[in-house]
Amino acid sequence: MTADTRRQTMLDARQDTQDVADMMLQVQKITDAVRSTVPRSMWTEILRKLEG
Repeated sequence: MTADTRRQTMLDARQDTQDVADMMLQVQKITDAVRSTVPRSMWTEILRKLEG
């Protein structure tokens, strides 16, 4: 494996890690928005729909 290939592999892995971190942040923001907007009595129904 050449140095350029190793470097690109490392850069790709870092980008993948950043993409996952960005998605986790988005999911947390969505979760916070639901919790602050949707009545607690509807959370079970939302979870059912997400699971199934």
